[in-house]
Amino acid sequence: MVSEAHSRRPQKTDMAFTFQGIGTRFYGQREFKADGSYITTKWFVFLYVPIIPLRSFRVVDQGAGDYNIMLPPVVMGGSVRYAILEETAPNASQVLSIYSFLLLCAAWFAGITWIMHVMMESLLPKYFADRPLAFTAIIVVCWATFIIPVLLPRLLRSHARRTKRV
Repeated sequence: MVSEAHSRRPQKTDMAFTFQGIGTRFYGQREFKADGSYITTKWFVFLYVPIIPLRSFRVVDQGAGDYNIMLPPVVMGGSVRYAILEETAPNASQVLSIYSFLLLCAAWFAGITWIMHVMMESLLPKYFADRPLAFTAIIVVCWATFIIPVLLPRLLRSHARRTKRV
């Protein structure tokens, strides 16, 4: 149920739109309040990578929006409906967090790729030529580490929600 404060402004839905990864999209959630609202930023995206921050909004989720009937939301992504409480210039700390996260992901993926390259070039012939299962296990572990940057925002968001501001 939406409180009176949240219903003052008309609800806007599906405000961000991407077509084949190009368009606008919301990224980030910060400054959670006890009423369930938080700050999110609308970005211009290219291949779903945030390039330019456009505006920030204090919003309250209004539930899931529509998604592609042919494919489930896990494949195509879903939409979220928001009640907008406030619109501002891009939130500087959120923009910095998003750019920092992108830099972290790029460095992480480059580091893992480099480690895998070194392993393939030098360690495979020397140590794993007669132990393919051990080498396969190491490759699987390296590829599994690609998931760490994906989990980091979820962990930080979970922590932020537990420490809501009034």
